[in-house]
Parts: sequence; C-alpha cells; structure tokens
Amino acid sequence: MFDSRKINKFLIEKLRNSFLLIDKVNEKPEKQEPALPLPLTFIAYGKFLRAEFEVPHEMFPAELIKWLSLQVISQKMYWSERDASYEVAGIGYADILLSNAGLFDKINNRLGINTGNNGRTQNPENQCLPVRYYGAIAFNASDKIDEDWKVFGNSCFFVPMLELINS
Repeated sequence: MFDSRKINKFLIEKLRNSFLLIDKVNEKPEKQEPALPLPLTFIAYGKFLRAEFEVPHEMFPAELIKWLSLQVISQKMYWSERDASYEVAGIGYADILLSNAGLFDKINNRLGINTGNNGRTQNPENQCLPVRYYGAIAFNASDKIDEDWKVFGNSCFFVPMLELINS
C-alpha cells in the first residue's frame, strides 16, 4: 500500500537540507577558506536554481496521479506519454506567465536562453534545459474567452514548484 506521507516527509527533508546547503555556501566565512562547491544536484538556469535528487524506488509512488490526488495544494498538474513511459506530476507554481505578448521571449529570458537576430536559440552548451514550462495557448487569440477561463487569458504557462518525474 502506497503511503503518501512517507514520500512527502522524504521530499521535505531533502528540500530542507538543500536550502541549508545553499545558506552554508552563501555564508561569508570569517577566515578565507576554499569555497564549497554546489553538488551536481543544483543546476542554475536563468532565474531558476533547481534541486534534483533521486527518490528511493520503494518510496516513489506507483501511480503519480494517485499521489497528486492526495495533495492538499490547489495548483496541480499531470502529464503523461500515451504509453505512460514518461509521466510528470507537479504542485504549486515556481513561475507563471499569463500573457501571449512576448511569451517566448519571457520564457527564454527566465531560462537564461539568448536568441540572436535570426530568432534561433544561442545556447553555448547546446543542452536540454531541465526546467520545463507547462501550459497552453489559445488557437485564436481573438476568440471570446469563456468566463471560467478569463483568469488565464489567452495563454497560461507555468513551472511547478515541485515536480515528480517517472521515466
């Protein structure tokens, strides 16, 4: 039987330790000592500092959708490949964009991606960024927006505060 409290406790402890480590790295030592390197689990991209860590197999929820349904936070997202070979469950918002105007420039800026005059991405490392925005854009921006969806405007893209990935 899956115990949601067990994985949530594990995640809270990992995040707490991550923030304590960030504080320690940012401290100004009284005497000059070599700087503490950030572990590889910390990745800085643009305006994001992402902490990544493995969840032990025995703690990882067999069904992410079930774990998601047990969370009390109201902002939730779920995405899956059709064959369920890759699925993501997320809660909270680390960032949210609600406007079409300059949407992709805003996302690129937040991820630290530069685009040249030709509009092509100039990413010297030429690697896939681990920070993902999820969302949607209206097919026709001039269509009338239903009252229930007005808060989202013509587009809504967000980065979950916490993301569980099963791949």
